[in-house]
Amino acid sequence: YWMGAPFAGKGYMRAAVAALLPVAYDALGLHRVEAACMTTNHPSIHLLESLGFVREGVAREYLCINGAWEDHFLYGRLSGDSAGKPAVRAPGMSRTTASV
Repeated sequence: YWMGAPFAGKGYMRAAVAALLPVAYDALGLHRVEAACMTTNHPSIHLLESLGFVREGVAREYLCINGAWEDHFLYGRLSGDSAGKPAVRAPGMSRTTASV
């Protein structure tokens, strides 16, 4: 996902992702939804974790953005996961892990 700067921080993306999760699981029958975000993108980290996504690792130099290779956190959410549960991390992943 991506949100233009004038619309960021207004809850639009959270509402959109929250609305799409039931479609992914119920209508499409998916078992797993994945997301990746830059390790420095704190709003996206908060968004994903608030919706029950679990940080599963770091993909080093995952995407080339504006000419620079950027590390990304990898997140997953299973159909049985609840948005109300606090997000947990894979073993060895701390809240302060920025990049490897």
